[in-house]
Amino acid sequence: MNAPLAITIFLLAAVTALRAADAPAARAGDPATLPTLRIGPVTLQPVAFHDAVTGKNDHFGCLLVDLAGRVLFHATSKMWLYTGSQPAGSPGNEGWISHVREFDLATLQAGPRSQILSVQPHDRWATVHLAVRVDDRTCLLFFSTGQLIRAAVGSSPQGPFQVDPDFQIAASEPWEGPGPLESDVGLVLIQDDARTCRFWKLYDMLGTSAGNGWAEVSFDKSTRRVHLLRKHPGNPVPLRLPGRLTARTGGTLDSSFLVGGRHLMLYLSKPDIKTYLMSAALSRDPLFQVVEENVELDGPRGGELVIEKFQWVAWRGGLYIFYDTGSKAGDWRTGLRHYRVVPNPP
Repeated sequence: MNAPLAITIFLLAAVTALRAADAPAARAGDPATLPTLRIGPVTLQPVAFHDAVTGKNDHFGCLLVDLAGRVLFHATSKMWLYTGSQPAGSPGNEGWISHVREFDLATLQAGPRSQILSVQPHDRWATVHLAVRVDDRTCLLFFSTGQLIRAAVGSSPQGPFQVDPDFQIAASEPWEGPGPLESDVGLVLIQDDARTCRFWKLYDMLGTSAGNGWAEVSFDKSTRRVHLLRKHPGNPVPLRLPGRLTARTGGTLDSSFLVGGRHLMLYLSKPDIKTYLMSAALSRDPLFQVVEENVELDGPRGGELVIEKFQWVAWRGGLYIFYDTGSKAGDWRTGLRHYRVVPNPP
């Protein structure tokens, strides 16, 4: 392993098939169908691919992280996985609710899911796209409603969660248009002490010419209320490549994982209305106000039509990319791509 590349990763020995307690076995695609990817000074060699790792009608939301953006493990290899589903009978793209379950990264075994959020009055969705453990007695959820972003506070990763009645991130700047705005899995800590914590929270505008932005958020540990302080003056994040319609649904977490000394953000790039491409940006700035490298990587595979909402986990020599995928069958699922990270030759 090349130390100057500052890639804090380890080696995973094996990947096995999933048998979830409430879902069919993971649908494993041939990793040979995935191309080898290059991001800056490293190469990603495909190991495994699943286009429905937790079954049908179970779209990816996020994995629980701490305030440093690190995915939290318990019992060696288990994580808390938040997903969403559409109840039977919901019309069109309405009615999405959120669940939580354990997910074992070593075995790809998904535990039974339990509902944690329902749609609030006058909202369309309750889809979680950032879950943060603040301390031993507090977890925060940020979720999309179909128009804006709300927050909920709980005492454990499994809840119960109470929606903050006053917090919202709504469209207010020219680049955001009329919205809607959606939560993303980006987090950069500013301050954490006994009374409060403050951090930058990533969000995006849903639309044809969409982009990402940062919002400064605080949590009062005494009142247990969430507050929007401001939006970053540098919004939108300069991710969009020339000639592209969209650069949105970004994910940047875990500042301990660097690629050649730079932070990694995975995001959605769209050359046209029908093409979805997972893309990667590198920057020494965790807020990506200056992007040093920016490359489109790969599109939908197997039974996928859409890929977006990326969150990666660096674990035992591998990079595991979880994401939301719209399937050819007409529902939304949780996709997972596993790569081995190899430094490029000098």
